[in-house]
Amino acid sequence: MSKRLALLPLSIVLFQAGAATAQTSDARVFVDANGFANTAWLSGAEADTIGGATLSGTVGGGGFSVGTRLAPRFSLRFEFAALADLSDSRTSQYTIDDSGLFPPGVTIYPLVYTTTTTTTVRDRERTAGVLVGYHTMRRSRVELAYLGGVVFVFDRRTQTLLRETTPATGLLPETDTVILRTYGATAEVGLDADIALARHVSVVPQLRMVADGVSVRSGVALRARW
Repeated sequence: MSKRLALLPLSIVLFQAGAATAQTSDARVFVDANGFANTAWLSGAEADTIGGATLSGTVGGGGFSVGTRLAPRFSLRFEFAALADLSDSRTSQYTIDDSGLFPPGVTIYPLVYTTTTTTTVRDRERTAGVLVGYHTMRRSRVELAYLGGVVFVFDRRTQTLLRETTPATGLLPETDTVILRTYGATAEVGLDADIALARHVSVVPQLRMVADGVSVRSGVALRARW
């Protein structure tokens, strides 16, 4: 009887450890749906556009990810993100004075007129990444994951120039539109803080940094795991 009583605390500890392990290690697959804010600081040729417009700024976005545990501490995931359009506009003017071309009192067309050029740039970005994660032990419902991998960036940039002359010269406003599509791959790192709400559900604050210029994304995901 005394031996049974001595083994009882050990049995309780082993049972609790097994239950805790079942709650985490049994979850081999996870799916996230997230929302985030993306802040981009572009540099060099990425930031230069005709007319002086720039594409650095902050926009919202959303995405999803699907992952699996390769081992208790390691995971592999696919992530997709769609960013809201980032846009900017710049206006420039120049004035032409033709008053010296005609004799006094003779006017064939306006002597002084101004041309206004408005440059609008709109950028639409989509990313698809493959990331490897290293996971810490879950403590007080929280598990951290350090992530790194490669991300493929799909970018559609629309540049529009509108030229208008005042006073009217009989010419219609001139509009030029150029659409540029670029594709490339770069590095991505990140951090997840998985906070268990229930056995199969977590809320996950997330941070990502993409080396596309420099883009930082901070957001929150709802995770299902099983």
